[in-house]
Amino acid sequence: MGPEIDIKDVLERLTFHSISLHDETGQMEDIGNYIKSVVNTDPKIRRWKAADKKLVIDVLIKKV
Repeated sequence: MGPEIDIKDVLERLTFHSISLHDETGQMEDIGNYIKSVVNTDPKIRRWKAADKKLVIDVLIKKV
């Protein structure tokens, strides 16, 4: 039995687990913080107007 088979067996046992991010405010907050960080640190985006950056952040967070 190769290592691929071992990995497959382990992962198949975990397939019944599911995680919903819709009910997890901590994960949503983390994603929002990541989006804000990228928008505020990306060299190309940093040159945008503040209103444009806010719009991008708001829309992306709402779509998460």
